[in-house]
Amino acid sequence: MPRRILRYCDELIEEIKEERKMKLYENPIIVPIVLYTGKKDWKIALNFADTQIPREKEYTDYLINVKYKLIDSKKYSEKELKRNNSRIGIMMLMENQKDSRTLKKSIIDIIEERKKNDMDEWIERIKRNDEKQRQKLIKEAVMKIVKNMILNNEDDEKILKYADITQNELEKIKRKCK
Repeated sequence: MPRRILRYCDELIEEIKEERKMKLYENPIIVPIVLYTGKKDWKIALNFADTQIPREKEYTDYLINVKYKLIDSKKYSEKELKRNNSRIGIMMLMENQKDSRTLKKSIIDIIEERKKNDMDEWIERIKRNDEKQRQKLIKEAVMKIVKNMILNNEDDEKILKYADITQNELEKIKRKCK
């Protein structure tokens, strides 16, 4: 696997350099990731350098140091994978199922969780819109009161005090009333 990762990284570097028209001495950073859904524990080296065998001690500085990140699905509980609600988490969850019955149950649980999350998001959106609507209505009411106070020749100080608006806002409303 480390050798394959090294090869993939090299191919990806070439592709990115070509696409971005990078100079010969410039190289993009690659973060290799392996998503492991196997049943057994991962026992393969996570760094290519760990697979190389230097014959002479002075050559250890020249080991090829290409590491990769391992994401092992067994390290996450079913609850974590369901809560994560990402495509990778869902794929890992489905891959870890032992039979078609547990797979079906997991899929139903995921759908229900999604529905719940969608409903929670919808309720939050309504709350935000209600708050915006409330603020808009308050502002309209204040404007009506200010206009009435202006038309009744109320003192500016009194209007500013009771309407809790700025002098600029009062001037704008006065221009609209003319």
